[in-house]
Amino acid sequence: AAWSGPSGMELPPDFAEEAKTISDFRRTLEAQRLGSMDPMDAKSAVARWHSDVQSLTSKLAAQLTYSRALSKHEEVTSLMTEPPEQRERRELQQWIAQTKTDTRFLHDLVCE
Repeated sequence: AAWSGPSGMELPPDFAEEAKTISDFRRTLEAQRLGSMDPMDAKSAVARWHSDVQSLTSKLAAQLTYSRALSKHEEVTSLMTEPPEQRERRELQQWIAQTKTDTRFLHDLVCE
């Protein structure tokens, strides 16, 4: 079963081992809360879990960095192959959107 975080975000499939670790840790906490686990075993389990979470965090950070770089590369590649009239239309739309944002900001600033 996939583990999902507080926002409902599921870990990617290649994080199955980490998802199992998180589930195991939850069971450990529940067992300790119910008093059915020796405190030393619980302490050892928490130390193991802490190490696994550090590993998971760095793995997720690396994947996020890679995803962002890939996305940026795809964006740049598409811009390089974009026809001139499409680029001009896109730039005009961006300028209009920025002007609307600036106008709203100035309006809010003046009306406060």
